[in-house]
Amino acid sequence: VYARRGRWDEAIDLWQQLYEEKTGRRSRLRTAHNIAVGYELCDSIADALTYAERARDLSTAIYGPPTDNIETTHPYSRLIHDYCHELDQRRREAAILRAQMKRIEEE
Repeated sequence: VYARRGRWDEAIDLWQQLYEEKTGRRSRLRTAHNIAVGYELCDSIADALTYAERARDLSTAIYGPPTDNIETTHPYSRLIHDYCHELDQRRREAAILRAQMKRIEEE
């Protein structure tokens, strides 16, 4: 409900509680993915990447690592791995942008 209403901080808090309470790998995988998306939507890329990496590790443990063969790779495994890559790319680009902005401010 919180997510549908755009109240991401509250949704993240609930998902984090669920993440800590869950013991099943698939449940923790879905919850970690939800938390990552929530943090991304709040522009907290570092936190999003942390939870996306947790989801990726769980996905690899459950489904195995993605391969180049689309027929043997579980779709959720590919999705999570690609999502981690995209978040990492955004994190690196943000660091470059911050460095450029700092140089401009110093001039």
